[in-house]
Amino acid sequence: MIVELDLSWRLGPELAKPVPPILFALLRAVESEGSLSAAAKQCRISYRSAWNQINIWENNLGSPLIHSTRGQGATLSLLGAGITWGFDFAKDQLREASNTTANHIQSELNHVLQKPSAQLLSIQASHCLSHDLLRKLFHSQTGNVLELKHCGSGRSLEHLRAGDCDAAGFHLVDGQLRRSFCDKYMQLIDVDKTRLVHSLKRRQGLIVKRGNPMGLRDLIDLAGGGMRLVNRQPSSGTRLLFDQLLIDQGINPDEINGYDNEEFTHSAVAALVAGGSADVGVGIEAAALKFNLGFIPLATETYYYAIPKNKWEYEGVQALLGLLAGASWNQGIKKIEGYDASRAGTVQDAAQVLN
Repeated sequence: MIVELDLSWRLGPELAKPVPPILFALLRAVESEGSLSAAAKQCRISYRSAWNQINIWENNLGSPLIHSTRGQGATLSLLGAGITWGFDFAKDQLREASNTTANHIQSELNHVLQKPSAQLLSIQASHCLSHDLLRKLFHSQTGNVLELKHCGSGRSLEHLRAGDCDAAGFHLVDGQLRRSFCDKYMQLIDVDKTRLVHSLKRRQGLIVKRGNPMGLRDLIDLAGGGMRLVNRQPSSGTRLLFDQLLIDQGINPDEINGYDNEEFTHSAVAALVAGGSADVGVGIEAAALKFNLGFIPLATETYYYAIPKNKWEYEGVQALLGLLAGASWNQGIKKIEGYDASRAGTVQDAAQVLN
């Protein structure tokens, strides 16, 4: 028994009508492809069907969703961009709760149908856009439920040390800043009793509007209050990295407009920039690309899963190891721009990595 939950939408100036999922797919495709005909091909419907959907909803809402010029393609109107942003933002904000609820319902239905209870693998992890793929592959390959909760790198490792989960996902920066982060993480990990599994490489940086209209070049440009920032929460590895970069460049956080404006996922940060609520956000390249935004790289990092050696032979842990080392994971990650899984599944002792 597989349970999936999704959002349904109703829109209208007075009497709200149910919005078909194809409309959101078409608007996203127009945004990425720059034409309605290319968007129709991407959505695997005819141009006539695509045009009809857009026309119906422009009439329902009393305003254009796209601007189209013969020979010059199509772009989203302000309303079209706003609807697309709202859908993606709401879906991201509710994703964690819907996944948890779906897993619970799935377990209860299996019990009612007298099927064996799905074995849980419990992971606390820093947010990553790869986690939806991880959940899906884990279930499809094992039939079991992957319980994955987001809470930041530091908090995830604290949960692992307390025995609250089977694995913890965290990210470790490359380069000269690495030593300071290794020192922090060694306070949270029993390095002699823990192994680290390589998941992927990714880049952290500043998420900006496409084309970087404000001309942002480096962190120093944030000082002075001219740009509105959206940050990550203090317990996240991204926030730790951002704070360390500010210290290294001698930048006072009080000089940054929006330093205390916090979101709990990379997607939420990118969505706020895309929607115009912020001029710049702190996050990963994959989130910027997902929302068709610009990106200024600041650091490259490795995302690891920390697993205690005494849980190494657990069936769920072995399934996770096989998944990360497998072709499906590598191929799936290649479809998410901004990630590199070429070394996925590599296992090292924590002491080897952090010392």
